[in-house]
Amino acid sequence: MRGSSIDLESRLKERIPMARYFTDRPFGVEIETIGLNYKIPLKKKGIVHRSKVGSLNGNDGIIIEPDNILTSSPKGVPLTKAFQDSGITLGADGLNDWSFVLDGSIKGIGGSELVSPILSGMEGLRDFYNVLMLLKDIPEIQANETCGFHVHHGVEMENYMDSQLFELLRIVSIFENYIYILLPEDRSENYYCKPLEIDLYEWFRNNRRSQTPIVQKLWYSPQNQDNPNVSRNKKYHPTRYHGLNLHSY
Repeated sequence: MRGSSIDLESRLKERIPMARYFTDRPFGVEIETIGLNYKIPLKKKGIVHRSKVGSLNGNDGIIIEPDNILTSSPKGVPLTKAFQDSGITLGADGLNDWSFVLDGSIKGIGGSELVSPILSGMEGLRDFYNVLMLLKDIPEIQANETCGFHVHHGVEMENYMDSQLFELLRIVSIFENYIYILLPEDRSENYYCKPLEIDLYEWFRNNRRSQTPIVQKLWYSPQNQDNPNVSRNKKYHPTRYHGLNLHSY
């Protein structure tokens, strides 16, 4: 393993000052890359295909079994064992293990998405850091313009009520333009990650006496791409395609 846990935590806090304020709130990450060498069993046909385009149509979200990952470190250590040597379990259990899965949105040879289990606290941040260092050491694994990096934040219903969610919207509305300035122009205009399309303060002035939870009414409004013909229980609801996605909450 790359140094003791205590040493790594100290280095992270020194290198990343905000890490000193890290809490035990759960989180998860998804790391999209190209260049992973893997094979996909197609049981219906009784054959095995090596990845040529990153994923096969209709197989999004399917976990790539560790035994089917052929990538090795520059020293010839199989990727699964390299993870294990660093104290990280690379497996096929999407809840408890780090897992490579297929993702058709990634365009390139060997496209895949590395999905973490539920992480928390400095221990989770340490595991995430170790995984990034493992991937960085493998020259074949790269990222192109179709690759993304996602962080999912765990929230407890009793701690994140309407007032807290509205405060989140307020903070995002202040800083969102600066976030999008950091992106390449073609990414900032991406349909799947749009800025908020509502005038938060004007809306609040007109609706603050509403008995409906403010954020729910705000989120599912025509300004925010709500479509009354699409069920709000539907995962791929039109409102989810924003940089801040509250539909999943």
